[in-house]
Amino acid sequence: MYWDDESRRKATKRLIEEKLSIGLKHISRKIEVKDFVKNGLNGMIHVRFYNCPYKAMDFTCPGRNFVPSFNNALSMSKHY
Repeated sequence: MYWDDESRRKATKRLIEEKLSIGLKHISRKIEVKDFVKNGLNGMIHVRFYNCPYKAMDFTCPGRNFVPSFNNALSMSKHY
Protein backbone atom coordinates (compact mmCIF):
# COMPACT_ATOMS: atom_id res chain seq x y z
CA MET A 1 0.00 0.00 0.00
CA TYR A 2 1.20 3.48 -0.82
CA TRP A 3 1.08 5.69 2.27
CA ASP A 4 0.10 9.12 1.02
CA ASP A 5 -0.86 11.84 3.52
CA GLU A 6 -4.57 11.09 3.50
CA SER A 7 -4.18 7.31 3.90
CA ARG A 8 -1.73 7.83 6.81
CA ARG A 9 -4.17 10.13 8.60
CA LYS A 10 -7.08 7.73 8.06
CA ALA A 11 -5.09 4.70 9.20
CA THR A 12 -3.86 6.45 12.36
CA LYS A 13 -7.34 7.75 13.21
CA ARG A 14 -8.82 4.30 12.64
CA LEU A 15 -6.18 2.70 14.86
CA ILE A 16 -6.85 5.13 17.70
CA GLU A 17 -10.63 5.37 17.49
CA GLU A 18 -11.68 1.90 16.31
CA LYS A 19 -8.93 -0.54 17.23
CA LEU A 20 -7.76 1.02 20.50
CA SER A 21 -11.14 2.61 21.38
CA ILE A 22 -9.62 5.97 22.25
CA GLY A 23 -11.10 9.28 21.11
CA LEU A 24 -8.69 11.61 19.31
CA LYS A 25 -9.72 14.42 21.64
CA HIS A 26 -9.31 12.30 24.77
CA ILE A 27 -6.26 10.13 24.35
CA SER A 28 -6.15 8.48 27.76
CA ARG A 29 -3.18 6.17 27.39
CA LYS A 30 0.15 6.05 25.66
CA ILE A 31 0.23 4.97 22.03
CA GLU A 32 3.16 2.66 21.31
CA VAL A 33 4.89 1.25 18.24
CA LYS A 34 3.51 -2.17 19.14
CA ASP A 35 -0.04 -0.80 18.73
CA PHE A 36 0.72 0.05 15.10
CA VAL A 37 2.53 -3.24 14.45
CA LYS A 38 -0.19 -5.35 16.07
CA ASN A 39 -2.81 -3.70 13.83
CA GLY A 40 -1.03 -4.16 10.50
CA LEU A 41 0.56 -0.71 10.28
CA ASN A 42 4.14 -1.93 10.63
CA GLY A 43 5.38 -0.45 7.35
CA MET A 44 3.69 2.87 7.92
CA ILE A 45 5.06 3.41 11.44
CA HIS A 46 8.57 2.24 10.52
CA VAL A 47 8.98 3.90 7.13
CA ARG A 48 6.81 7.01 7.27
CA PHE A 49 7.08 7.90 10.95
CA TYR A 50 10.54 6.50 11.78
CA ASN A 51 9.21 4.21 14.57
CA CYS A 52 7.76 7.18 16.41
CA PRO A 53 4.06 6.98 17.29
CA TYR A 54 4.19 10.61 18.39
CA LYS A 55 5.17 11.70 14.89
CA ALA A 56 2.14 9.78 13.62
CA MET A 57 -0.07 11.42 16.24
CA ASP A 58 1.27 14.90 15.50
CA PHE A 59 0.76 14.30 11.78
CA THR A 60 -2.81 13.15 12.37
CA CYS A 61 -3.71 15.80 14.98
CA PRO A 62 -1.38 18.76 14.36
CA GLY A 63 -0.72 21.11 17.25
CA ARG A 64 -1.63 18.67 20.06
CA ASN A 65 1.97 18.43 21.42
CA PHE A 66 2.26 14.68 21.92
CA VAL A 67 5.26 13.94 24.13
CA PRO A 68 6.77 10.45 24.26
CA SER A 69 7.09 8.80 27.64
CA PHE A 70 10.39 7.32 28.78
CA ASN A 71 9.07 3.76 28.29
CA ASN A 72 8.04 4.52 24.71
CA ALA A 73 11.44 6.02 23.98
CA LEU A 74 13.06 2.78 25.17
CA SER A 75 10.60 0.73 23.15
CA MET A 76 11.34 2.73 20.01
CA SER A 77 15.12 2.37 20.46
CA LYS A 78 14.82 -1.43 20.32
CA HIS A 79 13.58 -1.23 16.72
CA TYR A 80 16.80 0.34 15.40
